[in-house]
Amino acid sequence: MAPKPLHICSVNTQGLLQSEKRKRLFEWCKQQKCQILMMQETHFTRSMNDNLNNDLPGEIFHSWVYKTNKI
Repeated sequence: MAPKPLHICSVNTQGLLQSEKRKRLFEWCKQQKCQILMMQETHFTRSMNDNLNNDLPGEIFHSWVYKTNKI
């Protein structure tokens, strides 16, 4: 029996702060049958975590970058 393919999608989103842009991306993911979605340059903040959990099915793993004013 052959293994089932795993559908991995990687997208440079160039910002997803607007809910309409997120909806379009998530619809595209459904069309592509993405099982794993990797997003770069989302511009998300920690406070957006709850919104993401409501918008996306499954588990969400993320990393946050903290901006500092240090030289």
